[in-house]
Amino acid sequence: MTADHLYYSKGGADMEDRVAKTSIFGFAVGALDGYRPAGSCIVECVKTRLVHAAVRHLLQ
Repeated sequence: MTADHLYYSKGGADMEDRVAKTSIFGFAVGALDGYRPAGSCIVECVKTRLVHAAVRHLLQ
């Protein structure tokens, strides 16, 4: 899979949406309580992993 595959996938060309989702993930990773039970880092990691897996599955 290349960057072209991601770009041309559904929603891949919507750069504002992609940047927004990436920044949410980045803020969750950098938060002081990100890995504690009340933090959102694990949830954001799982969401990111599921989206990446879906894109790989659909592009086969």
